[in-house]
Amino acid sequence: MVNPKGSKLWPFKYRIDGRETHLSIGKYPDVGLARARRKRATARISQSSCGYEADGSVPCRTAA
Repeated sequence: MVNPKGSKLWPFKYRIDGRETHLSIGKYPDVGLARARRKRATARISQSSCGYEADGSVPCRTAA
């Protein structure tokens, strides 16, 4: 994704409870395509089992 000011980011869009959310994987070219794909795959696995907070942290919920 290229922002209007020219910065380039690798985005990851996902939905939680029907609400679209974005996670920035990193800046291009600091994060290459292969690394961005690996980070996205890891984020998909984590998001499907835990969910994300706004700051990108993954709070896994444990059974009470």
